[in-house]
Amino acid sequence: MAQEKNARLRGFLKETASKGDAGAAGKAVDAEFGRDCTIMISDFSSFLALAKEKGIVAALCMIEKAHEIAEPILKALGGEVLRAEPDCLVVIFTKPIDAVMAARAVSRAFEEQNRKQAGGDQLAICLGIGHGRLLVTEDRIYGEQAIITARLGRAREGRFEVKITPEAYEGVKHLESLAFSPADAVMIGGISITPYQLVFT
Repeated sequence: MAQEKNARLRGFLKETASKGDAGAAGKAVDAEFGRDCTIMISDFSSFLALAKEKGIVAALCMIEKAHEIAEPILKALGGEVLRAEPDCLVVIFTKPIDAVMAARAVSRAFEEQNRKQAGGDQLAICLGIGHGRLLVTEDRIYGEQAIITARLGRAREGRFEVKITPEAYEGVKHLESLAFSPADAVMIGGISITPYQLVFT
């Protein structure tokens, strides 16, 4: 099914490229593939360091463990896992609050796992969260927020972080149970964007 949807989208784009009428085609593409949703994209922290130290198999096994812990939590809290690749999870939620709460739950689960193996390899992941109108083909997602979110999800070694776009922040800033702080601005495609970082308390 996913391959069929991918093929249909590519067919739309090829036809549009040949005709040069992106405006009309854009409406048709959006009608079939467009969704207002929240996207979460992960990057596994310490993957490169672990691969260099213990080898790629050990690094992949650790990522498999991280996925084993994270995926059930994400699904239980409303996430639709589009892709679970070796170093990346791509998950869709209905609202920013759902994604942020899921991220917090994954953080707690990782902390518990890390306590069990104190002194061993520690699980850490960086999660980028964005919200807006996106094109979704069941295993792929396209749009401005997808590009920005993928950049925000790039991990720093050994740290669990959750960074969200300004658009996603609008959906959670009113919640007293959550705390955020402005993160360092990033340049994406020549545009400066100031994301927000979830403060774990």
